[in-house]
Amino acid sequence: MKSMNLAAIGTAIILGTGVAGMATAETENSDAAEMQQFLGFPQSLSQAIAAAETAAGGKAMDAGWELSDASTGGFHVEVVKPDGTMVDVMVSADGSTAIMAEAKDDDEGEGASEGGDQDGDNDNG
Repeated sequence: MKSMNLAAIGTAIILGTGVAGMATAETENSDAAEMQQFLGFPQSLSQAIAAAETAAGGKAMDAGWELSDASTGGFHVEVVKPDGTMVDVMVSADGSTAIMAEAKDDDEGEGASEGGDQDGDNDNG
């Protein structure tokens, strides 16, 4: 009986290792494809930052490569405007920019999402 249990455990370990190995291989293939796409991108990171700063009228705070889907990617740049608002800008292969979203201030409306109670007291009991 013990040898059957050990055999079952051994089989489970081998199968689990094989599945984990396949997931790792898929991730490595995906990473390699993303790196190849990045290397073929005509814009550099510094060019993308300059384009995003110009488009949004502010200063870049964060930037990085973002894979949109299997065939397209671009640089995602977070830009802070002089008034303190932050916008997300995508820079495409041709250097064109698209302001994707204007980020909301984290402190704005705090408490309002907690049932509208803005005085800080918990009215639930």
